[in-house]
Amino acid sequence: MKQSHIFLIIVFCIAPACTPKKHIKKVTFPRACIQHDTKNSAPPITVWIHGTRFIRRPLFYTFFNGIPSLRPIQEIDPNSNIFENAHTLHNVAPDLFSLETFYAFGWSGKLSTAIRQEAADRLYIELQRIVKEYKEKYHQDPIIRLITHSHGGTVALNLARVEKSPTDEPFTINELVLMGCPVQRATKQFIENDIFEHTCALYSGLDMVQILAPQITYTFYKTKKGHIRSRFHWPPFSNRQFQNHPKLAQVKVKINGRALFHSEFTSNRFVSILPHILHVLNSCHKHQQEFDTRLLCVYTRDESDE
Repeated sequence: MKQSHIFLIIVFCIAPACTPKKHIKKVTFPRACIQHDTKNSAPPITVWIHGTRFIRRPLFYTFFNGIPSLRPIQEIDPNSNIFENAHTLHNVAPDLFSLETFYAFGWSGKLSTAIRQEAADRLYIELQRIVKEYKEKYHQDPIIRLITHSHGGTVALNLARVEKSPTDEPFTINELVLMGCPVQRATKQFIENDIFEHTCALYSGLDMVQILAPQITYTFYKTKKGHIRSRFHWPPFSNRQFQNHPKLAQVKVKINGRALFHSEFTSNRFVSILPHILHVLNSCHKHQQEFDTRLLCVYTRDESDE
């Protein structure tokens, strides 16, 4: 991708109706670096959390020793996709994505609810550790951003159900970024939890993996005779969107008019425009723009593609 301008066209629409012209807002960003709002402040903490792994990946076993844990990005394999994406984010927005405080959380990636909950328990412990180290070094509370893909977002959401102790080091996830995260009944309400300050959910109409992720749930009820019965929820698939909430911005993504496949959310091309997308959403959030009745669609265009 050449060093040209990127155009982000932000389309606000009430789904599924067509978009009225008065609800269309266009924003143009140069390909220049994005600067932090506050100069000379301590760098934010960024944690990248990968999604489900259907094939055993050496990275998890080589660098994380098969145990869910946080590792500084500089300790990760330079040939890995996570390492490349971290450096791409840093090049686009060096103040927002400092490599000094950029981490990768590795977990097995197995398609299991129990495994994801166990990974969340471990993630909470690891966040406690790095927050404590951060406070000792910078003498202030950190700004924490979690960037997640697929069921990595479910792992992050499960932080809301982790049992806290009075002796725990308190922290808040200031920004939770969910890319192609399956929206499931068991975790969708967690975005409302106090541990998350603001959530950006990015999804694509072409991402079939997101909605095909299985979820097995039952509803228990009592019959007129007093017997307990269960009802299986059908279909056993996930959804694309969360319920509207003031702390949530949901973003339908297209690049040059084309929707993304599930894996493209972690491609270097998309990651290079991610800081610009988040910049728009955070600006709207700071100005208390409403998202409860509108769907925010982001279309991007690079002049080099014309």
